[in-house]
Amino acid sequence: MTFLLPHGGYPLLPATLSSMAWITSLSQDGCDYAKLSGNAAFRLTNTESIPWVAVGFNSYRIPEYYADKWQFQYSDDCISIDNEWNSDSFWQFASVMSTISTIVGGGGCLFLWTVAVGLVVSKRTWRWGGIQFMIATVCNILSFLWFANRRCTEEGSECSLLYGSKANTASLTFYAAASFSILSKYPDPKVLKLVKKNYDHEFQQFKQEPIQQLKREPAVIQSGGDTEIEKVRSTQRSALDKLSAMRRESYR
Repeated sequence: MTFLLPHGGYPLLPATLSSMAWITSLSQDGCDYAKLSGNAAFRLTNTESIPWVAVGFNSYRIPEYYADKWQFQYSDDCISIDNEWNSDSFWQFASVMSTISTIVGGGGCLFLWTVAVGLVVSKRTWRWGGIQFMIATVCNILSFLWFANRRCTEEGSECSLLYGSKANTASLTFYAAASFSILSKYPDPKVLKLVKKNYDHEFQQFKQEPIQQLKREPAVIQSGGDTEIEKVRSTQRSALDKLSAMRRESYR
């Protein structure tokens, strides 16, 4: 079925990678980004009986003790965090970077599927999709500055990876792979390939005709002097210039 696609099957590779990245980033529920333990967890929950809490950028979830260990269920509701608690600059910056990564990556993903299904784009537009995923990757990396917030770095507190941060790690890996696959290769549209192939074939035939004519009718060329030879060379140069211009246009 890939022969029906305007750019062939190659766009399906970055489209699939970016889809995996976007779905992974959206799989978080908002309060499972990291595990906060120690004094900060005690102050957040106002109790010392809970050793740690699962926190996100704007909410948290309290675990329960069952089966001989502390754990939480995703069916439990998330509790909103007071604005004063998460007013730390690293906390807010990481939240913004994570949001930008999701928006930019999602837009690039939808763009790629449009290209893969039925849209012909230039090389410049194709590369812009790769730059989008590069931006999403960088923003995703910057979101890990959240672990430098004062709640995690204060004495007696500790923050560790949880599902959300691990999902971001997988997401940025997929975004980086999608960006590399786009920037490393531009799949020429099939229509352009056919036009270039036919044009090259016709040009080769056209280039051979003067040579064959020279072999068949040497007297005519000699009788015309340098004027006939110059006309042939001028025609060849014009055809070469057109072919070069067409190739440059295909690489934009």
